[in-house]
Amino acid sequence: MNLPEIHRIEYIFALGIGAGLLVGGWFILWTALPHENWLRWLDVYLLTILAGIIGARAGYVILHFGDFQDAPLYAFRLWYGALAWQGAVLGAGFALAALCRRWNVPLAPFTDGAALAVPVVMMAVSWSCRKVGCLLGPQVADIHDYPVWMVSYLPDIQRNVLPRYELQMLAIGLFLIILIVIGILTLQNHLAGKRIWLSLGLSGMALAFLSALQNDHFNLDKISALALILTSLGFLLRPPSASRIAHVAPKSAIMPPHENP
Repeated sequence: MNLPEIHRIEYIFALGIGAGLLVGGWFILWTALPHENWLRWLDVYLLTILAGIIGARAGYVILHFGDFQDAPLYAFRLWYGALAWQGAVLGAGFALAALCRRWNVPLAPFTDGAALAVPVVMMAVSWSCRKVGCLLGPQVADIHDYPVWMVSYLPDIQRNVLPRYELQMLAIGLFLIILIVIGILTLQNHLAGKRIWLSLGLSGMALAFLSALQNDHFNLDKISALALILTSLGFLLRPPSASRIAHVAPKSAIMPPHENP
């Protein structure tokens, strides 16, 4: 792989994820508009994204520490991708809780907006992976033995193009279904203050399913996805406290304000 092609991969990966984050930010803004300090919501969102990216890179470096022993400075090159979603969840989660507390942004309504942003970002990540060669499906022997929508010639990270299952497109479809489910609940104002846990739990199920299709080994990705599912289920089933109920946005707050004619 030559240098121009490496830079092209970097740009495609960054462009795809950036587009997903931009759309996710629109959902945060849409949820924030009924609140007086809605500009602070955007500050929280941007810094949470930064913490998530740093956490994702740190998680990858920790899990693949041996790859960076000879070139430790490569650990700081975020634009190369190589991110771990486990680190992104932890980094973004801790940052979100701290920033909402610091700037008096109501956590429950903010997470309701984030519940819509999560599947959008994951769809963007899946699309980016298809372009750069990560989240690959297993290789098949003969592409003509499968339907055209199931298998395609796809590159890996070394740009070796081989017939593989369309795992990235399946991922996009799964996260689109999650977005539709969360969108319907949002419009009906169901599970207010808890939709983020449903979004994360369903995303964990999707990640576990995709990981199972990649290989049969019970690896860290499967363990992490299971932990995410169980944690989300625990928060979903937990009875809301009185203080949490008081901070959940009212039904009228799910739509931006508008002027009467």
